[in-house]
Formats: sequence, structure tokens, C-alpha cells
Amino acid sequence: MPIGSGTAGAGGTEAVVMVLVVVWALSRQFRSRVFRIDRVVVTPMILAVLMVVAWPHVRLTPAEVWVTVGTGGFALVAGYVRGRAVRMERGLGGQVLSTGGWGTVVIYAVTLGLHFALDAVFHVSNPRLLEASALLYLVALMAGRLVAMVPRARTLLATPPAG
Repeated sequence: MPIGSGTAGAGGTEAVVMVLVVVWALSRQFRSRVFRIDRVVVTPMILAVLMVVAWPHVRLTPAEVWVTVGTGGFALVAGYVRGRAVRMERGLGGQVLSTGGWGTVVIYAVTLGLHFALDAVFHVSNPRLLEASALLYLVALMAGRLVAMVPRARTLLATPPAG
């Protein structure tokens, strides 16, 4: 159900699901994972397609346009900062490993909170815009992270493994 659809009880379920997804995403920050350059764009691409489909076909006010663009730009910068905070190293098999930490958790939580606070203030009159802009936030955050991490991964891959 769309956020703000007016269906009784739907908002509480969506809030619980959102909290569980955020907790799951944040818990993954502490695990080392193989960073594969050829696969890191799949999730942002899927989210971008969903964003285009979910984007409302309504006329936006200038304030909604500026807030949407501003929060998207903010998410892009926040994603870059978060990507720079991730530790990257060569694994024993020669692959690139990435590991987050408390810094990436704080960056993620603060930027997500700011995004939803701005949405609550400016997009409350248009629930479909709220849903689409949440996807824009995630796409921009992931894109910023990739801009920070992909060159570092390529540099690590180009360096011969320590022998």
C-alpha cells in the first residue's frame, strides 16, 4: 500500500518493515564483503527503474522540485562521503573486500533521517512524490558511494597482490 493511502493500519506495518530493512542494512556494514565492480550497479539500476515507474505524474510546486533535487544532491554527496569511509583491501584470493563501520552507520542514519525529515515537511501533500523521492534518495546515495568506491577498487585490483 502506498504511504499515506488512508488504509487503516497500513502505515504501522510499513513503518515496521522500513525499520527492519534499515536495521538489516546497517547490520551489514560490519561484515567484510567482496566488492565486485561488475555487479555493484545492479541494485541502483533496479531502484532507478522503480523510481521512474513510481514517479507521480503531477505538476510539482517549485518548493517540491527544489527539495527533491536538493535532497537528491545531498544524498549523492552523502553517498560519496559514506563510500570514502568504507575500508577497502585485497583479500587472500586477490578480490577486493569492503568493510563499513560505525562511521558508515552514522552517515547512513543521519542522511536517511534528514531525507525523511525534509520529505515530511515539503512532500506531505503528495504521498506518491514521497515514495518516488525515497527511491531517488537511495539511487543517489548508492551512486555517490560507487563514485567513491569503484576507482579505489580498480586501483587495488591493478596492484599486484602481496606475495
